[in-house]
Amino acid sequence: MAVNLEEGFSGSAELLTNESASSASRLRMSRKYSGTLYLLVSLLVLWQIIGSFLDPIYISSPTLVASNLWEMLFGKTQIWHDIAVSASEMYIGLAIALVIGSVFGLAIGRSRVIRGITAPYVVFLNATPLVITLPLLAIWLGVDEKARIVFIVLLATWPILLNVAAGCRNVSGRFTELGNSAGLSRADVIRKIIIPGVLPYFLTGARISAGLVVIGMVVSEMEVSLVGLGYLLASYASGFQTSKLLAVFVISTIFGLINVGILSLATRLWAPWAVLERKER
Repeated sequence: MAVNLEEGFSGSAELLTNESASSASRLRMSRKYSGTLYLLVSLLVLWQIIGSFLDPIYISSPTLVASNLWEMLFGKTQIWHDIAVSASEMYIGLAIALVIGSVFGLAIGRSRVIRGITAPYVVFLNATPLVITLPLLAIWLGVDEKARIVFIVLLATWPILLNVAAGCRNVSGRFTELGNSAGLSRADVIRKIIIPGVLPYFLTGARISAGLVVIGMVVSEMEVSLVGLGYLLASYASGFQTSKLLAVFVISTIFGLINVGILSLATRLWAPWAVLERKER
């Protein structure tokens, strides 16, 4: 049996090229995360130095914030109840926003009639500063979790709705026509063509909303609540307890990072082609 040396050499060269590209990619990723870590450490050291010379009321310091954070979580005055209240409101609001945004986004994106009727209202409501609805919600629903959850829903629905509607419009008509010519029912076209095409847009909107629900939770609890992380922020701010305020700020930021991280992971698992497109850009 004859051995094709050219094919062997070309295969080996291709393997080496792939290994080199993989090594270069890992090196770039390592440098990226190393640079991020070095910057974070540098900022913390600079903050600690500046905080040592200024009044703690104005800037505090990382060590004081960490000490207060530890006391809040594991000391005598624990805030786990406030964290649980905030988390429940935030995730209930996000779940409702995901459903409402998806349903109305699909309806607006797929139907020209519905889009034409609702377009002025969508533009008006999207441009409205929704924080002005908080006093009305407090009057209508009371100063409890119902008003705060509704506010979170109002804030988080729009990115999902607008992204899903845009995704529906951007799904190529050729694929829809191909599905119709193949004998697919309207339900099958939506399930097998529209939804996979819209999924990256939905996940993008959900990722934006996952950050907005933290803002909605904090703002609503600062205004219409006697419990939760937002209430603690307002309480510590009024008492000039900067270290405790920043400790609660850290907890709220962790919520936001977790939310966005979960949605980013979902994008990698359910719509990996969208991640590849962003990297190629």
